[in-house]
Amino acid sequence: GKEKKIMSGPTTPITVNFQGLCGEGLIEPNQETPTEFETDLFKGRVLFLVRNESGRGEGIWENYFISKRRTFEVKIQGQFKRPVNGIIYIGGEIERQMRLGLVSATISKALLSFINKALSGVHASFGQITGNVVEEYPHIVFPLTQVVDGFHVTPPGQTPPA
Repeated sequence: GKEKKIMSGPTTPITVNFQGLCGEGLIEPNQETPTEFETDLFKGRVLFLVRNESGRGEGIWENYFISKRRTFEVKIQGQFKRPVNGIIYIGGEIERQMRLGLVSATISKALLSFINKALSGVHASFGQITGNVVEEYPHIVFPLTQVVDGFHVTPPGQTPPA
């Protein structure tokens, strides 16, 4: 996958894997305009909003996080190029071996067990990396319709929300 670095502050880089969606380069959060992307299945744009150290956004998003508890938000707007059959997943992946101690691993496994009971369709793995051979990166994915806060479908010909 291709990787983008997102800066959440002058000293705190966040790396996000776009799996080839947006090409190469640096994307800063809280931009005024979204980043365009396209795959064989979807064409759209994405906007990353990140709460800074002061608990606020930046630029035009300065007051966005004031009444919200979340630390980041991802806004995706676009259109599927063809009908989609089945479940659409959203998730994250870490492109390195997770190094968890006994306590961290036990707590993580318990949390994953709880998540699996609370939400059906969740898939997670601590990964399988042996030396330089990656069989599976650590990841977690959720059915999109179970984890998004807002989901707006706009019929063809109508203007989507801003």
